Order: sequence, then C-alpha cells, then structure tokens
Amino acid sequence: MSADDGNRLRLFLRESVQPPIAEQQDRLRSRLERAIDPGRLSVVHHPARLPRDGDGETLEWYERVREWASTTEASLSPFFESRSAYDPDVDDVREMVSLPVLWLVVSDGASVRAAYPHVQEAVVPVSSAIAEFESADASSRANDAAD
Repeated sequence: MSADDGNRLRLFLRESVQPPIAEQQDRLRSRLERAIDPGRLSVVHHPARLPRDGDGETLEWYERVREWASTTEASLSPFFESRSAYDPDVDDVREMVSLPVLWLVVSDGASVRAAYPHVQEAVVPVSSAIAEFESADASSRANDAAD
C-alpha cells in the first residue's frame, strides 16, 4: 500500500481518553501526517460507544469496515464490539457499538481498501499501517533524490 496511490485516510480517535492514551493517539497521528500528502487525511473524534441504530459519519464508516472485514476474512474482534447495553441517553437498553481508541480506514471513495486494527492470522495494528506509509514515503524520497 502506497501513500501515493490516491487513497484517502480517515483516522478515528476516541474522545475523553486517559492522558497516556491521548499521547499515543497524538504520536501516531503525527507520524501519519508526516508520511502522507497533506489533505489526504481526515481526523474524526468519537465517543467510546454509539447506538447501533444511530447515524453519522463514524457509524457509516464502521459499517463499511464491517463489510470490508467480511469480504477479506479479517476479524474486527476484539477491537470493535456490538452488544446490548444500557444507553443513558435514552434511559434504556439497546444495541451499542464499542469502538477502539484509535482506528484507521484507507479508502478509495466510499470503498474501504483496508482498516486497522484487525486480525488476519495475527493482530494488524494501526502502527503497522503507519509504518508501511512511512516506508513508502522514505522510498519515494530516495527515488526523488536519485533522479
């Protein structure tokens, strides 16, 4: 996967996290911003849980990621979970989606090309995707210098 292949990236960050987790989010976001062209990255903040029957950008991308996972035989568990839970906003139990503190979607338009974290034989974290983009960026700079 190359940072120059026209893909867009969406970095989803959970709101209201503990300081060490916020620092990790900031570090990974900074690495990603350095590795890709400006304007190719969107950052979306979200709560820890959302109602499954809700709407909005975060849930739309969650559903696209679920579709991608089912077609690529990747597992989103234990990072993304959906279960019945109490929702204080409606004072009732309903299906809620628990989202990770940090997730990345690589897309071409509305189509998901890859999503992190996921499990495919082993855990593939967001940091692995960022390392791929950094490697592609370093190769691109080396090729530019050789020209």
